[in-house]
Amino acid sequence: MTRLISLLLALLIALPASAAKKKERTGTVTDLTYTDGEYDFSFKLLENWSYKLRKSGDHFRLVLLQKNYAIPGDYVNAPDYTQVPRITVWADTSSMDVVNFVDSLVSDTYKSEQKKEIMKEFDIFASGSSGSGGYRESPIPRKRTPTTLGGERGIVWNAQMKYTQDVTLSQASRSGKTVHSAYGGSIVGIRKGNQIVVIHLICEWPYFPQVQEEMMTMINTFTWVPPTQEGKE
Repeated sequence: MTRLISLLLALLIALPASAAKKKERTGTVTDLTYTDGEYDFSFKLLENWSYKLRKSGDHFRLVLLQKNYAIPGDYVNAPDYTQVPRITVWADTSSMDVVNFVDSLVSDTYKSEQKKEIMKEFDIFASGSSGSGGYRESPIPRKRTPTTLGGERGIVWNAQMKYTQDVTLSQASRSGKTVHSAYGGSIVGIRKGNQIVVIHLICEWPYFPQVQEEMMTMINTFTWVPPTQEGKE
């Protein structure tokens, strides 16, 4: 009995230590520089963007949210309806070149497991009913531009998605209105060897030029790093 009690006490002591153990993440951030722990790339973050690292092994590597985002006039009295500017970084391996890979995301007919996964979080492609009385049209491509990032060929694809949203002005009131507006979206693709990184931005359309400029300020610092160069959080 004494031995059993000792074992139980040992387990109780070990549990908090196990629970407190830091979960491994997709990468690290040091001095506002994200360094990926598996796909060997790095880029600098801006101070006015918060970041959240995903769990190690997730193809979605991190998510950035703009802190000082603007609220459209239609949502002044209902700010929770605003689409907070969000950047999502996804990485995996692929035999496709970067242009064909981005084109496959835009295609209405192409299907793959990678695309199915990506579509779960790349909201510029999430057309149809959005719930809570909203509807999103299919994205309208605006521009596709070749670029060079980290010394490798890349592509930037921009689009607009028009939407309608039923807005309730307050919980205490049944009054509301229907907003007709649009989102702006951007997809940036970069590839080196068989590694491919795809970056997605979505925000309210009126602020898209300024928000995309901030995104590109970060992405233009993108570099491929040797596997041994890991940052410390």
